[in-house]
Amino acid sequence: MLLKIAEPLADETTSKRILKEVIKADTNLISGIKACTKQITAIESNKSIFVINGTTQPADLVMHLPALCEEHSIPYIFVEDSKWIGNKTCVLLNDIGDEKYTKIFKHCQTKPE
Repeated sequence: MLLKIAEPLADETTSKRILKEVIKADTNLISGIKACTKQITAIESNKSIFVINGTTQPADLVMHLPALCEEHSIPYIFVEDSKWIGNKTCVLLNDIGDEKYTKIFKHCQTKPE
């Protein structure tokens, strides 16, 4: 079941782009709530995108992550299923290519509207 806070939600095309980046990323992929939270607070790269599984249960595990991303100006997006991020709760994509970053970024949320 999709979380009520799962906004913005990636469409299928964006989810496929995210999956391709997750598969390609080896050293630029950070996964797991603890590791991602630690990296977000220390991040200096402006080419990072945070991806959260929108079906994570219990929801308390990821409720704080959008606010943390907004506080540190990191764009974030939810996906409908964990298969799009390699069956992980959340991933932080670092330093992805400019063209791919732009295509994913346009669907992300950086600051509350």
